[in-house]
Amino acid sequence: MTIWMSLPSSVIPEPTIAQDTQEVDAWYQRICRAFAHSVNPPQDALLLPRALGMDTEDLAACAIKQVLETEVGNELLTVEMLVDCRSSAAIGGSAPTYGLAAKAGLRTTLPFSLAGQAGAEVAQALTFIQHMSWEESKVVVISAAQRVVPPDTRVWPSRFPLADAAAAIIVARSPIALGKSFRVLSVASGQLEDSQGDKPETVLNRAAETARIAPQNIKWAVAHRCSREFEGVVQRTLPNAVWLTRDLHPTVDFGCADSLISLQRVFTIEPTPPAGIGALWFIGRFGATAVILLDSSSVSLWKRYVSLNPYAQRQ
Repeated sequence: MTIWMSLPSSVIPEPTIAQDTQEVDAWYQRICRAFAHSVNPPQDALLLPRALGMDTEDLAACAIKQVLETEVGNELLTVEMLVDCRSSAAIGGSAPTYGLAAKAGLRTTLPFSLAGQAGAEVAQALTFIQHMSWEESKVVVISAAQRVVPPDTRVWPSRFPLADAAAAIIVARSPIALGKSFRVLSVASGQLEDSQGDKPETVLNRAAETARIAPQNIKWAVAHRCSREFEGVVQRTLPNAVWLTRDLHPTVDFGCADSLISLQRVFTIEPTPPAGIGALWFIGRFGATAVILLDSSSVSLWKRYVSLNPYAQRQ
């Protein structure tokens, strides 16, 4: 089934310096042990985006509001479902997805948070949506939110530090309702760290085969800002593609919202955005990776102001 996705919205809080004396929460101690990292993570004071006084649902609701208002305009769309992707390791409160639905004014929801992955959930949710049975006139909103609670100040030599942010996209079966959209050609997922796992080339070839295109016809690539090592892997996988990176917080990992934020920045800030087929890469913990092949030939571009400070939404 052919589906279309809108240009993402993005909400990024103002950078805040974490305190040197901040204690690491027990949740993160357990995560470090599980991922074979240091049992006692360093306490670095990093200038990172922090959503002070806001929870995950606040961030995500702001992103959903932006994408609905910006993409829909004066048209009235029937939103069939909210798909909630989030990267928080520790989720407080009961049924947070339903709390988000209430703040966003939506009724039907699907929690799609794969605990601890912090990366590939959006692509995997798109795979699920591709197999849904839904009417031509209805749309789905995918929300992706990274909220590190308490603030995670760890620095690792193999990956960028985590920070708070949210993004959202509209997914529909018709490009007419969206106006500004990408055609989703295919989605493929894989596992990198297991001894019998897939190489990035394998995941890309699987996506290209499904879309019936040759990998050399991919014109541009956007990768999850997880680490320089992963970006190098993507560049080697697609040596002939134009390498696109965001201008905002380029050495920060925004979890499952990360690649959507980069896509939004590239297609609104670049004076000549890329055209043709592109690859949008995601990576999460436990070696989960995914790639979405997009056709940007039909994207109707425009210049607009994008609020990156969720606090302005409340003033």
